Amino acid sequence: MPYSARDWPDDYPRAVIYTRGAGCADLANLLATETAVRSDEDPAQSCLDQCADLAVMARATTFDLVSSVSPVDFDARRVKAVVGAVAGGPHSRLAAKIAARLGEALDVPAEVLSGYRTRTGAGVAAAAVADATAASGLPGRIEGVSSATDLAATFRPGTLLVLGASGGSWIHRQFLSPGLKLTAAAGGGAVVVHRQPLRAFNRLTRLVGLSVHMQVADARLLAQHQVQAVIDEGKLVGVVRGQSLETANPAAPIGEVMEQAPLASAFDALGELRGLEEFYEGSPILVVDKRGLLVGGVALDDLIAFDRPWPTRYDERRGD
Repeated sequence: MPYSARDWPDDYPRAVIYTRGAGCADLANLLATETAVRSDEDPAQSCLDQCADLAVMARATTFDLVSSVSPVDFDARRVKAVVGAVAGGPHSRLAAKIAARLGEALDVPAEVLSGYRTRTGAGVAAAAVADATAASGLPGRIEGVSSATDLAATFRPGTLLVLGASGGSWIHRQFLSPGLKLTAAAGGGAVVVHRQPLRAFNRLTRLVGLSVHMQVADARLLAQHQVQAVIDEGKLVGVVRGQSLETANPAAPIGEVMEQAPLASAFDALGELRGLEEFYEGSPILVVDKRGLLVGGVALDDLIAFDRPWPTRYDERRGD
């Protein structure tokens, strides 16, 4: 799918959580455009509490709630340049965006790069770089080389590498092989990224819930949307429609005119919310936490803009 600028909001990543580990706090503070917060013992809850866009974690794990990055021998004081290494896989756009953000935060040159060894590989590398430059705004280049040493020789001294978490292409094998050959050669360490789909909590808007005991007459004055949340002690118990409020007895409690509604979990991927638009009639899709408490809503515009398929992975067997 063609890249859209709205894939990456200008303030991405706004909120970042981080775990213990060498370089994690420093990296999180460089990446966050607003807040960087140390995670508690439950990273998932920390992500929800902070509406986190990104997690900085000490090592690659099975954590899949939000996109994550892991520093490898990272020391900001050594970084003199940033390279986002891309091969066209599902993490390449995020690698490019993170490279751009770090270049800006550290005030050093940044670019995206792909390497190849065959004529066929050149086309794959060029396509990967073109996609990554569109996603990040960085300049890009491709290099025809015969070895990892040749590729490393094109780096500036003190280069920090930003690359995807996995991949079978030649360039990824060189970056992520035992000993991290190119990372060591670069001198500035590495940041390994793993992209995850956006979750409902990433795009929450604040909503006012109407008490189940409120009279219809009062609800008419306070309702903000055509489909309005109804709560009881913070828990979402149903919804009431504007049409129902207009025709109901003004003295009746909302509980008598509300209806049950399909809900979204704060941890649902945005793509899992598709199909609820018709029920909500353009109003925000209501989102609850694991206790059933109303935490906000996802606006239809955000659902359309950010619910995009992951990029098609390039044929890694042709990436040499």
